[in-house]
Formats: sequence, structure tokens, C-alpha cells
Amino acid sequence: MNYTAKKLSFDELKFEDGSSSSSSSSSPNYSDYEYDNNNEDNDEYSDSYEHSQNSPGYIVDEEEDDEENEEEDNVSTVNQNKEFLLKIPQIIKDINSTDEKTLLSAVTAIRKALSIVNNAPIDLVIQYGFVPKLILLLHSPNPNIAEEACWSLTNIASGTAENCNYIIEYGVSQNLFMLLEGPDSKVAIQSTWCIGNIAGDSLTNRDKILEIGVLRPIINQLLNHKSLPVSHVQHCTWSLSNLFRGKPRPPQHYIRSIYKVLEIMIHYTASEDALIDTLWTLSHITDASNEAIEEIMQIPGLVSKVMEYIGFEYSLKILTPSLRVVGNFLTGDDTQTQRLLDLGVIPVLKILITKSSTEVIKESIWALSNITSGNQIQIQQVIDSNILPTIVAILLSPKVNRTIKTEATWALSNALVGSSKTQATYFVYTLDIVRVFCKAIHETDSAQMASLLVEGLSCVAKNGCIKGGDSDGPAAQSNNLFIKQFEEVSYMETVMEELEDRGYMDDSMHNLLSDTSFYLYGVTLLNTVH
Repeated sequence: MNYTAKKLSFDELKFEDGSSSSSSSSSPNYSDYEYDNNNEDNDEYSDSYEHSQNSPGYIVDEEEDDEENEEEDNVSTVNQNKEFLLKIPQIIKDINSTDEKTLLSAVTAIRKALSIVNNAPIDLVIQYGFVPKLILLLHSPNPNIAEEACWSLTNIASGTAENCNYIIEYGVSQNLFMLLEGPDSKVAIQSTWCIGNIAGDSLTNRDKILEIGVLRPIINQLLNHKSLPVSHVQHCTWSLSNLFRGKPRPPQHYIRSIYKVLEIMIHYTASEDALIDTLWTLSHITDASNEAIEEIMQIPGLVSKVMEYIGFEYSLKILTPSLRVVGNFLTGDDTQTQRLLDLGVIPVLKILITKSSTEVIKESIWALSNITSGNQIQIQQVIDSNILPTIVAILLSPKVNRTIKTEATWALSNALVGSSKTQATYFVYTLDIVRVFCKAIHETDSAQMASLLVEGLSCVAKNGCIKGGDSDGPAAQSNNLFIKQFEEVSYMETVMEELEDRGYMDDSMHNLLSDTSFYLYGVTLLNTVH
């Protein structure tokens, strides 16, 4: 059987999620590995789609841990909604007034009601027919009225999909597009924010709003960011990240149109938030084909700057999307992977997998697994870095959760699949990989992970063949370098029995074990799978 290591994008779920199975005593070589599995820094990682707004320039995204305060907030929200309901008859009258002061007061009342953090009365605003009027008021000659109307629509767009689709049906997108390069900067900022919420609602709405041309004015503003307030730049970069988020990706001509923006904004220092959103945009568009990755890697200064951001002088919020970008680059071909290796990615990953948050550790090992799926020169660079003993320790540690162990399994298995005979000797004699993988097979409760482990050991057995014991002919017992290691753990008997007992012995698993038997003893297994 021919084995091929596989490079995987981060979104390709390798195994079903779930907690790791309980393990028995750890291997004496690796049981002392300490792993902090309680540092759940997931807020930066989640990169939420939509934001409602309660004051200019600030995003509402808070959780109240204290139950008593949360209950008080809920009571307050109910009371505020009741007050708004009582005001609706007057607002209906005032919003049709020709007096600017009265009109502004009515629109502001709607905006304030929609700025409630939890359970804003969006449905009431829709039910009482305020949306068409708010859209008309986007073009009010009074910029304060236009801003309040746009602010209200921004918060409606941050509601449910039905809420967002409702304002789209009334033509809000085209009206917002007209304001993006309008004379009033506050209105332009607010319209950019609203566009970001619409793009973040769904792929359908993302594509619709791209089609009407909103990207061009946002690009123009970012290309001239030095003349804009920092808050405006922040809104533009955040909206840009939503315009390129999700799969399938937008058409390539949209992606190519922002290369110059990325080249400039990757160095932006006036706002960490703007830089973070730029990096998230980059992470979305680098989850792509090798050809598309190559185009992005050719952007002057971009690769080296992203590599700088996965260093240790930057916050976790910058590190997280930067690491995703690096991982995406490593899904490319061997030449693209080598560029990252030449920039020193392995030593950085070696530190990240021992001193970072759970999500960063997971992504770091995922990135490493895409290196070990490369050529033998690249596998040797990983071996020489001495990072693999830590990966083995992670795989065996009872303190590590299942998803991280999955990434560790991929990193090791990919290396075994692509290794040379000399490299296989390192895995067997230095890492004790036969015993390690047998233990992992015993502990896993995933058929897919078991299959990956069995495949890795089949590759070890294949690399152990000498003389006639290669893939072209049968092997005699004395002609396999590693037969002792397999027999010490009673591999064929023990693993077959365990896999059959768990119901994992399908045709694919049987074939892998049959190959292993062939490489070790020169005989294949009888086909007993039903």
C-alpha cells in the first residue's frame, strides 16, 4: 500500500470533537509532562461576526459573570423596553415631523432603545414600521439625523438573520453604499459598521453586498488611512474582515483587489484592533489553494511581518490570527513551506506549544503537522529541532484534551508516512514510537484516530524492511529492523483484538494491519472482515 501524508486546512475537522478518554498510567518517559489545559483564551480565537453598538466607537461584547448583576440587568432591560413601548405613539408622530429638532429626538429615541445590550426591541421597531423611514433619513441634510438613523440600522443588522434580511429587502445596502464616501465622516463611519454587520450575517448577504460595490470605497479609505481618524480605520478593517470571511471564499478578483491594502495595513501601528482585523482578513483569504497562497505570499514584506507577529512581543489577540495565517501558508507546497522554515518557524512553534493558551497550542501543532507532511528534508528539520519529544509527551499526557492529541497524532503520523529509513530509526529507537502509538491506540475512543495510528505504525514496519523485505517482495522475520519493538508489545495480536472488540475493524483497518503483517513477517492476514 502507498501512504501519503496529508496537509489539512484548519477548518478540515480531522476527528469528531469530544473529551479525551481516560487513560491509565503514563509512559515513564513522558508522564511528567506538565500541560496547562485550563487556559481557555478563546475570545480572540472566535472572531465574532457582528457587533451592536451602544456608543460611538465602542463595541458591545461583554458578559456579566455575577448572577445577581445579570438579573438586575434583565430587569432593567424589561423596564427600558416597556418605556420605549409607551413612547412609540409619540415617536410615530415625531419621526414624520418637518422640524429637525423634533425629528432628531425621535430617531435618537429609537437608537437608544436599540442600543440595549440584551434583548433590544428590534422586532418592535420593525413591527411599527420605522425601518423605511430610517432608511430615508440616511440621506437627511442634517448629519446628526443621518448618523442616528444609520446607527439604528446598524443595530438592527446585528440582530437575527430575519432582522438583517428585513432591512436588506428595503434596500439598505444600496443606500449605505452611497454614504461610504459621503461628505460627513461620522455618517461614513457608521455606514461602514452597518455594512460589516450585514456581511457578517450570512454568506448570501456577504456576496450580495460585495456585488453592489462596497469594497471599492472601503479600499480607497484604507489606502488613504493617514487622513482618517483611527476609529474610522478600525471600522473599515473590521468590515473588511467580514467581507472576506466564510466558505466558499469570495471570487478571486475581490481578493486580489485588497492586496495593496494588506501590504499597507499589515504594518499599521496606530490601532491594535485595526491590525488584528487585518490579520483576520488575511487568515480568511489564505485558507486557499497553493496558487492563491502563492499570490498572497508574494505581497512585499507580508510573510516576514506575519512571522514577526507570532513572536513573543505581541498580544495573544495579534498572535492568534497571525498563527492561523502561518498555518495556512504551511498547507501549501514544499517550496512555500520551506520559506517559512527558512524564516525560523519551527523554533517559534516549539515555544508556543509549551507556553501558550489551549487554542494556540492546538493551532501550533496543526501548523507543525503540515510541516511533517512535507519532504524528508523538512521532516529532518523538525527532527533536528528536538520538538518531537514534546509532541509525544502531549500525545501521552492524561492532562491534554482530545482535540490537541488529535493534532499531535497527525504531526507524528505524517512524519512517519514521509520518513526515510534513517528517520524511521529515530522514531523507533529515540521516541519509542511503536510503544507510544500502541498506548495511544489503547486509549483512543475514535475509530478515525485509531486508523491514523495504525497507518503510522504500518509505515514504520515498511521502513524496517531490509533486503527482500520491501514493498516489492515478501519479508522474512529476520529481515525487519523493528520486529523486536513490535513483538515486545504483541502488536499484531493485541491491536487486532482491541480493534475488533471496539468495532473498528473495517476493511481499511484490516488492510493496514495486513500490510503491517506483510512487512514484519512476509504474510498477509486472511480477509475475515464481515
